[in-house]
Amino acid sequence: MLCGKMMEIAQEVSGAVPGLDAARVAAIEQVLDDLIRRYPLPALETFYDCYLAWDDALRVALKADPGRIPDMAAACYDAVCYVSYAVNAGEGESAGVRVYCEKIEDEFNAVVAGLTQKEPLTITMTEKDLLDLTMRLSRSLAREMPLLGRRQSTVS
Repeated sequence: MLCGKMMEIAQEVSGAVPGLDAARVAAIEQVLDDLIRRYPLPALETFYDCYLAWDDALRVALKADPGRIPDMAAACYDAVCYVSYAVNAGEGESAGVRVYCEKIEDEFNAVVAGLTQKEPLTITMTEKDLLDLTMRLSRSLAREMPLLGRRQSTVS
């Protein structure tokens, strides 16, 4: 369930540029919500925090960089397969599996940090735009000033 559904979505959005329409993002987030509800607890409890970190990263990528989703989905499913194998082999609670899960969780958290990091402000205004904004600000400040010291108009 986890792998199949998200791989289908990952392939669909792989060529998307930032700015998937809101309806599609909401539909994909609904699938993610459903996957969280169906997550195989307690069988894969050791991987749950890592899965939630992946879920967070995927949700951020949906809005910031959908092209990253296929690689993120593949990384998660590789990790799910590895942890599932370890759990079935009786090694689910081993230190090695815990370290592995923490490493994968840190990687997904780093993706979130990278995607949410603010880009340096790029100025795209022309001199005319800046002058217009300055004049608008000046007029609005003048209107807000108390009338003391200003000429009062007798025309209403």
